[in-house]
Amino acid sequence: MVNPAILTLKAKLKQISTNWLAIALAWILLHLTTPAASLSSDGLSLLALKVAITTDPTQFLAGWSESDSTPCHWARISCDRDRRVTSIFLPNRSFTGYIPSELDALLYLKRLSLSNNNLSKPIPVHLFNASSLLSVDLSCHSLSVPVPH
Repeated sequence: MVNPAILTLKAKLKQISTNWLAIALAWILLHLTTPAASLSSDGLSLLALKVAITTDPTQFLAGWSESDSTPCHWARISCDRDRRVTSIFLPNRSFTGYIPSELDALLYLKRLSLSNNNLSKPIPVHLFNASSLLSVDLSCHSLSVPVPH
């Protein structure tokens, strides 16, 4: 016959180990999902540009991280006081790749300069629907599709 005190002790140990397992799992999930969820939508659009850049010889975009809450302190990115991206200034970086359609989600973008890189593929036509867009410099590329007037 098994001592009832031992059975009670085993039950308590099992409950404690289950609680610790739940706490550890919750901590892991919180820390694995928080960084990507914290970046603003403008930041996510810029990360799409980073992914679309297949060659970045000087590692210029290496500082663009999904663990940031905003892209406003990233090099050559300007924002307004509400932390919305208003300018992307990345000429002469020797990038290769393409312009992703996600840039059309930058609703407050006023200036875009990606000149003198080696970008190709069609220009996302919805990029030019932004009512705030004042200046676009995509000169010296192998882009296809004419730029709308």
